[in-house]
Amino acid sequence: MCGFVGIKNYESNEFAKLINNIDNCSKLINHRGPDDTKKWISKNKDICLSFNRLSILDTSEKGMQPMFSRSNKYIMVFNGEIYNYVEIKNNLSKKNILITSNSDSEVLINHFEHFGIKNTLREINGMFSIVLINLDENSTFLIRDRMGKKPLYWSFYKNTLYFASQIKSIFNFNNFNKDIDIGTLNNYFKFGYINNYKSIFSNINKIKPGSFVKIDKNKKITEEIYWKLDRKTNFENKFNDTYSQFKNILIDSVKIRTRSDVPIGCFLSGGLDSSVIAIILKKFLNTNTTFFTAAFEDGEFNESYQARDLSKKLGLEHKDILVSAKDCLDIINDIPVYFDEPFADFSSIPSLAISKLTSQNVKVVLTGDGGDETFGGYNRYKAYLFYKRYGIFLKNKYFKKLLNKISIQDPKFFDLIQKFIPLKYRYQLLNDKIIKLNKILDSKDDLDFYKKTLFAWGDESENIFNDKIISDNDDLILNKDQINDGSLKNLQLLDFNNYLLNDILVKIDRSTMAYGLEARSPFLDHRLVNFGYNIKDSFKIKSGKTKILLRKFLKENMSDINFNRPKKGFTLPLQKWLREDLKSWANELIYENNYEFIDKKNIIKKWEEHKSGDRNWHYQIWTYLMFSSWYNKWI
Repeated sequence: MCGFVGIKNYESNEFAKLINNIDNCSKLINHRGPDDTKKWISKNKDICLSFNRLSILDTSEKGMQPMFSRSNKYIMVFNGEIYNYVEIKNNLSKKNILITSNSDSEVLINHFEHFGIKNTLREINGMFSIVLINLDENSTFLIRDRMGKKPLYWSFYKNTLYFASQIKSIFNFNNFNKDIDIGTLNNYFKFGYINNYKSIFSNINKIKPGSFVKIDKNKKITEEIYWKLDRKTNFENKFNDTYSQFKNILIDSVKIRTRSDVPIGCFLSGGLDSSVIAIILKKFLNTNTTFFTAAFEDGEFNESYQARDLSKKLGLEHKDILVSAKDCLDIINDIPVYFDEPFADFSSIPSLAISKLTSQNVKVVLTGDGGDETFGGYNRYKAYLFYKRYGIFLKNKYFKKLLNKISIQDPKFFDLIQKFIPLKYRYQLLNDKIIKLNKILDSKDDLDFYKKTLFAWGDESENIFNDKIISDNDDLILNKDQINDGSLKNLQLLDFNNYLLNDILVKIDRSTMAYGLEARSPFLDHRLVNFGYNIKDSFKIKSGKTKILLRKFLKENMSDINFNRPKKGFTLPLQKWLREDLKSWANELIYENNYEFIDKKNIIKKWEEHKSGDRNWHYQIWTYLMFSSWYNKWI
């Protein structure tokens, strides 16, 4: 794992200045690779690469980058891990291709040299962003992993190719124009994160997952997709056969992610996904893993007692971190530093907090990310199937009238109701869930249903801007053309290409790499994703229970713990904190900062209603606060 930044000259008169500037741009992402830094400049002074290393596999100098292939035809910088590098290394050895280190980087670049780009990408199993330069042909390949776990930004600007692990290492070059893309900013306010393949800046883009971009010596740019989800229509396996396949793939996915020359840890929330991984690590693989849990002062949001219960029964080494409002206020100031584009998923706060603690103990951590998308864990999936079956009754005018009345009740009304529900069965933000249910019942189709479950400002976002913005909301959803059969696969596909890619994976990468911590996600192994995506809906959700396969695994291996609890997730009581501990900070950002393209009337209105307790507008308010914090830091 690491961070890199590089530039390649195509007849630019400013290249010498850019080379002098690259050290500063590299330092901005030093947190991604704090162990070592190396810079390489080509003899012709037309290429410059800077690499910050986090040493995981072969921590010696042999694993350092930039790295040349055996013949010196290729040079590469690579962020990530190739989990099956041992098997690939063995195959190379059988063909008399010598690998002198235990580094996956050396395996990777020499496989590229001997077997080509496409063959190598078919073979490797990992998370990665790769810049591979063919020095003989003067061509550059920008490559991103199948699921988009590792970020890769790029720009062709003023006859120079820029590329980096994070966007701040590009826009901080002295000659770079920080023009904000207003369409992308509107996209951000709709979702609370940037949900496209562009970026907040007009001149910078992202490499798409499962694809690569080639820039040849004549500056011709071509893009090629090397992987996408394989949508099968005739998955006919019986449940027991499906479960057996699931267990075999999952255990191997966890196993190959424990390959490391440094100690590993695991995030443990007490939920299904991380609990399954914990059991595999302990009972099936017998690893010496330390488990880390975020604990909150507010009991409604605290699952740490469930994680402790599991740890005790498994005999795990377990560490809690208590997250208070003060801790969060301190962390909030760091969000624009590490996320470097506007990002408003407030679960980034506990993610940063637990990553900070974890990095003081280990360099590698396993996470449960991807389990919800792959095996049907979200409440919106249950709602979708329920809506498909009973939508005609739910749209009954009398039921809708009742729901409308309930959804406009004061949030204090729902807080009162919650007090009569046992803590472990409470739904977080019950008021918000009822409001969202009321909205999705008006959905026209699957795409409309999906948007209404995710929007922050949603259709109201256009009202935030001084200049009129016209946008087709359907265009905000990536790969929407692939939804077609009315099954749960529709929402899964949309999540893989939208919410998972641009929210969850951004959050986990930036939060962990802020402290030089490598996060590995077994549920995002492409073999497991393809498998889980294609199984029957009834093997994902049945009788109101989500993640059927995971529940069977837990029942087999930890039957004395009750996992039938409402889904909580990795979140915090933000609506309350904005009214109390964070109130003065929010007031300052809202009232004292002005931007030429934003009309604050609607923002101020919602803020006053939120402070008074009349409504919960914390999603919308937080989206604005994170934009303002980001803008003040970088623009």
